[in-house]
Amino acid sequence: DQAQAIFEKVLAIRQKALGDKDPALAPTFENIGEVLLEKGDYPAAIPYLQQAIFLYGGPKQPASAPAGHKIGLCYQRLGNYDLAVHHHLDALGPIESLYGDQVYAATIYSNIGVCYLQKQEYAQSILNFKIAAYKLHQNLPQGHPDLAQIHNSMAVGYIQQGFLDTASMQSLLAIRALQQIGQMQGLGYSQVLRTRAEILLQQGKIYASSKLLQEALKALDYQPGETLWGSEIT
Repeated sequence: DQAQAIFEKVLAIRQKALGDKDPALAPTFENIGEVLLEKGDYPAAIPYLQQAIFLYGGPKQPASAPAGHKIGLCYQRLGNYDLAVHHHLDALGPIESLYGDQVYAATIYSNIGVCYLQKQEYAQSILNFKIAAYKLHQNLPQGHPDLAQIHNSMAVGYIQQGFLDTASMQSLLAIRALQQIGQMQGLGYSQVLRTRAEILLQQGKIYASSKLLQEALKALDYQPGETLWGSEIT
C-alpha cells in the first residue's frame, strides 16, 4: 500500500507537469500496475499496465514487453487463459530477440505452458514447458528452484495424458534440482513430492505413494512467509 501511494503521488506530480499523454509517464503507470499485480488486485492492475503500453507506443514496442507480460499474468490468474496467452506471446518476441533475456523468455514460455495445461491442451502445454526447460538448463545451474518448478509442471502435464513413465522421469528431475541445493523442506519441495506420489499411486505403488506423502507432509515445516508453489514461474 505504501509503495502504491508513493507511485500514485509521483504520477500525480508528473501528470501536472507533463500532461496525461507524455511517454515519460509510462514507467510510473507500469510500477503502479506491478504493485497491484503483486497485491493480487488483478482487475485494478490491468488498466494501469494498458496505459503504460499505450504511452510506450503500443504492444509491438520493445519497451512495452514487460508490461504486456504482466497483463498476461493478470489474466492468467483471473482464469482467462486465452487472453493471457495473447499477451504473453506479444511480450515474448521482444524479450527473446531484442533483450536477449533467455531466463525471462523461459518464464513466459512456462506461463504459456501453464495456460495450456489449464485449458487441457496438453501437447501445447508440454511443448512450451520443453522450450522453457531448455532455456533454463542453458542459463541456470542444474540445482535451481525454477528448474524444479518447470520439470514438476511437465510431470503434471504428462500425468494428465497418462504418460506415467515420462512423468516419473520429470518428477525425479524436479526433486533432484531441489536436493542439489539442499532445499528439502518447505511448500515447494512438498509439492514436487506430492506430484511424484500421485505418479506412484497411478502406477499402483500404493505403499510407496503413501510413504512419499508422509514425507511431503513433513516438508511442510517451512519458514514463515513462504508461499505455496503454483506451476507458474514469476
